[in-house]
Amino acid sequence: MKKRIYLDYDSTLIDFNDYMFEDMKRDMNLNFKVKEIYNYKQEIQKYYDDKKELNNEGYYNKANFFQGSIEFLKKLKKNNFEIVIITSSMSKEQKKYKMNHIKNNIEKYITEVIPARKKHIHSMDGMFIDDRVKNIYEHVENNETFGVLYNHENIVNNEEDIKEYKLQEYKNYTTLTNYDELFALICEKYKIIENKKNKTNKLT
Repeated sequence: MKKRIYLDYDSTLIDFNDYMFEDMKRDMNLNFKVKEIYNYKQEIQKYYDDKKELNNEGYYNKANFFQGSIEFLKKLKKNNFEIVIITSSMSKEQKKYKMNHIKNNIEKYITEVIPARKKHIHSMDGMFIDDRVKNIYEHVENNETFGVLYNHENIVNNEEDIKEYKLQEYKNYTTLTNYDELFALICEKYKIIENKKNKTNKLT
């Protein structure tokens, strides 16, 4: 089996959303926490569509990579992992700007980019890492490989969603909050030691 890692992009590798949400809350007089954003899906979509004047690269011209994310990609690449970005977009414009951002910043580390809303269909043969509970649930429910709900310190897990989807019942699931722990887990699951030739590629 190939050593393949499937990674979400927005809010997993880059801090894309904060700028847009702050503008959105101000302009629409809304007050919600980051962990509640998916309750405002329609509002977010409409807001992004209406803010055409921002679409000279959208909010990607402000987005920063989370601390440690590039080093994480480098370590995966160094250990011969195939890194596949699976990402969904709110519009054709956002998809275009996101692809440009990926190309300009991390193209040399990754194998391919898959634009998809139903991510679990594409992540059957490798570990899947995403910040959204629903996406991780669909992966571990439908696939035998491992799923990691990855959250940064400023993105709090929605515990109600975790309970609703009963993620705790799945043995091929965990939650992590930093890239060092994530890389260590990947090495454990693929039975490899960093900087040494792996003896097996089989996921547990």
